[in-house]
Amino acid sequence: EFDEQNGITSFYVYQEGTIKRKSTWEIYYGCLSIENAIKQYFREHYSVSDYAAILRVTPKYLATVVRRVSGQTAKKLIEQETVDEIKHTLLHTQLTAKEISAQFHFPNTSSFCCFFTRHTGVTPQEFQKNSLIIK
Repeated sequence: EFDEQNGITSFYVYQEGTIKRKSTWEIYYGCLSIENAIKQYFREHYSVSDYAAILRVTPKYLATVVRRVSGQTAKKLIEQETVDEIKHTLLHTQLTAKEISAQFHFPNTSSFCCFFTRHTGVTPQEFQKNSLIIK
């Protein structure tokens, strides 16, 4: 819905058992909040539900906000931020996959390597080796 008087687009979202009207700014601000939360908690939290709890909104509302602003799912945004931080760690430290896995709270090295490979197409070791060649 577009409010011509104020020039604000509004969305109606179901939150906390009621339908609430949210402005575009609130939606955008919500997305900024999720990005800040991810940057602060990415080493400990991986689920949309975790971030929704941190931001005190429902997972569905968070998913709606992220999708409207970024065009991608909240899960994908969380995973991409995590991958970016892992890449940074691989590029700027000499930590092993096992050490990085522990640092990012993965249950084991295997699940860490699978996660990284699924998102980048290369193993953490290959990424680190290729980045050394480029330098």
